[in-house]
Amino acid sequence: MFPFRSSGAPASGQKSRPVWQTIAIAVVYLVVAVGLVAVYWYFNDYFIFVVACLAVVFIILTMSIQIGRYRRTPIRSNLYPLVGYVFLLVFGCLFAIQRLPSINRVLLEQLSVAYGRGWMIMLAASFLGFLFLGIWAWQYIRVREFLRTYVVLLAITVFTSCLGSILFTLFVFKVVEFNHLKLMAQGAKTEQLIMGERSDTALFVARTVASNAAILEPLINNNRTKLESIAQWYYDEAGLDGLYVVNKYGEILVSPGDKKEVGALLDKDPLVAFAILQKQQVKSFDIRKGVLAPVLVTRAVAPILKNDEVIGVIETRHTFDNAFVDFSKGRTGLDITIFTGDRRSATTIYTADGVSRWTGSLVNDINVTDKVLKQGVSDTRSTESLGRTYYTAYEPVRDVNGKIIGMVSAGLPVDALLEDTRQQLLSAFMILAVLSLGIAFLGYFVLHKLYKQQA
Repeated sequence: MFPFRSSGAPASGQKSRPVWQTIAIAVVYLVVAVGLVAVYWYFNDYFIFVVACLAVVFIILTMSIQIGRYRRTPIRSNLYPLVGYVFLLVFGCLFAIQRLPSINRVLLEQLSVAYGRGWMIMLAASFLGFLFLGIWAWQYIRVREFLRTYVVLLAITVFTSCLGSILFTLFVFKVVEFNHLKLMAQGAKTEQLIMGERSDTALFVARTVASNAAILEPLINNNRTKLESIAQWYYDEAGLDGLYVVNKYGEILVSPGDKKEVGALLDKDPLVAFAILQKQQVKSFDIRKGVLAPVLVTRAVAPILKNDEVIGVIETRHTFDNAFVDFSKGRTGLDITIFTGDRRSATTIYTADGVSRWTGSLVNDINVTDKVLKQGVSDTRSTESLGRTYYTAYEPVRDVNGKIIGMVSAGLPVDALLEDTRQQLLSAFMILAVLSLGIAFLGYFVLHKLYKQQA
């Protein structure tokens, strides 16, 4: 009555497997099990990758069997499992790439991005693979009343559980994404505050040096040795990246940070000209030449006055370079990038070699440049950098005239942020799977008992 056969002697016409084949199969299983234990013990990072490769080998061997069946009987029912195994092969290969600890090729890096295109293709392939295998299995089940009823009930249970899990997961990830983007926005604003602190510090030092009476006599008498001694002390104590004593004609008299700049003329520089003509201090963010990209700096200029006449100015500078973003990351825990225009001038993000930084490269998202550099508004979004997806927030940087000259960003990799969430969801799914399995077994025995009573 039911499509089950009790264990025992083989049915008539069915050949029993030779003992040597059984032993050989057992030995293969034993070798594989020992190999997996060895890999797990000595090469733990590659364990999941090895398991995925074994699954790929199994799928390929199974596909060869299905190809032989389809060649012997080229009907649609034999095509479904073959197509299903093709999709599972794609899934297995992508899963193996995802679990490979170190990848050097650019194409493989793109496929291995957490929650990227490869991840989406992998999920789609697994869904289609099991869909075709399910269609093939249903053709066998639908002609057997007990199995059909049981599978329908089981499918309803699994579908309901999966739908609830998917909706719950989407909700959780949306909440996590919203919270993390909000955190990045706060991080970018904090970075603006840190840059503002540096600008205020530069202005304070410039004003302090300019108001020091000891600087008047050597400046009037052009005693550069004494000027250099005073400037050097302030330069070292304040931790500046640049300090210049400039006469009223705009000529640099002293530069402790770079002797080659002595003698250069700043008479046409707008900040120096403003301080000389207006007799007022001024500060601003500015752009200076760099090796790989222009560098963002903050400048402060304060006039040196005697009897309400300008006899010179003091300029101080802080540079927003890689040392600065490393300092900022230490305070905020976020990856920080400084842009001059749309070009990265300093960043805490390293390239694939783990040594070089991604300085000099351009922003590859037109939406960011439009909103931040053109419209001058903040922006938060997920972006892709060097094969990793980041939650990132951007804030514009303006000079003293309000012109946008760059931007600052704060971000963290999505995979690092979502790892804890993923582990929690995985635990929830494991519990759900165990409960579903228990319901499946219970349903099987209940249905089986009902059908026996009807028989």
